Amino acid sequence: MKGFDISITATFSHVIRDHMNEPPPTVSPHTTCLEAVEILREQGASSVIVASDNQVVGIITERDVTQRIVYKTPQATPIERVMTSPILCIREDDYLYHGIALMHRMELRHLPVIDSAGRLSGILHLHEAFAEAFTNLVDLIARLTHEETMEGLLQVKQAQVE
Repeated sequence: MKGFDISITATFSHVIRDHMNEPPPTVSPHTTCLEAVEILREQGASSVIVASDNQVVGIITERDVTQRIVYKTPQATPIERVMTSPILCIREDDYLYHGIALMHRMELRHLPVIDSAGRLSGILHLHEAFAEAFTNLVDLIARLTHEETMEGLLQVKQAQVE
């Protein structure tokens, strides 16, 4: 995620492309479960996007591996049999708060980001989006609970004004 500080109100005006990560690895629907898990491990990724004809058709996350693949599915099983599909995506020009709300409401940790042509352009991670959105809030709370010195009280007053 690109590192810059935003305020709570800015969360409602920033777009996804400014906060997304690089796209995770991509595999075809015919990739085996073993190959997909190896890609996750080798690349240190938390998800793998399943794409066909440059269109996102599914996703496999670390959670999927532990809940649907390990000890339950033969290694040679095509990933299309265990992937999450259909998959929710968000456009890179949509607002950050839409992405956060969608992931929270649907209990998603990863949300693929697509461009105007429907091609994968990145991924939004819920924990990083929350952290980005609430950075200033945590700073403000710290300032509002500053020590009870004259300077501390002035900082509290300034924080209240903000």
